Amino acid sequence: MADTLHLEIVTAGGAAVDTQAAQVTLPLADGEAGILPGHAPLLGALVSGVVRYTSGGAEHYCAVSPGTVNVAANTVTVLARTAEPAPDIDLPRAEAALRRAESDLEARGMEMNVSTAEAAQERARARIHAVRLWRKNG
Repeated sequence: MADTLHLEIVTAGGAAVDTQAAQVTLPLADGEAGILPGHAPLLGALVSGVVRYTSGGAEHYCAVSPGTVNVAANTVTVLARTAEPAPDIDLPRAEAALRRAESDLEARGMEMNVSTAEAAQERARARIHAVRLWRKNG
């Protein structure tokens, strides 16, 4: 059994992360899932959140929005609508996006596409959480 996993986090724009990892934690629809080398095959629905992984002895964080995850043969493949490694996230911009989404939900209510505003809100929260984890632990 290998002692690492191959982790790929991919969006339509290309690979956001492509590395070997000792462990991976994924935000799934059913809750968080921890993945270690030798994990059983898994196909799941990814939700907005933070993918955490250990690589090179350090903890890393990547904010993702909905997609799918496939675990097979010591490879974790995440296909997400968006993915941003924590060091690449502009925190003030993410906080502004969260305020906009919350304001839109509050002000417009039923006159707008609520699911779009909620998705923007969840994406902003994931981005903020990723940066805060990185700053605290990185």
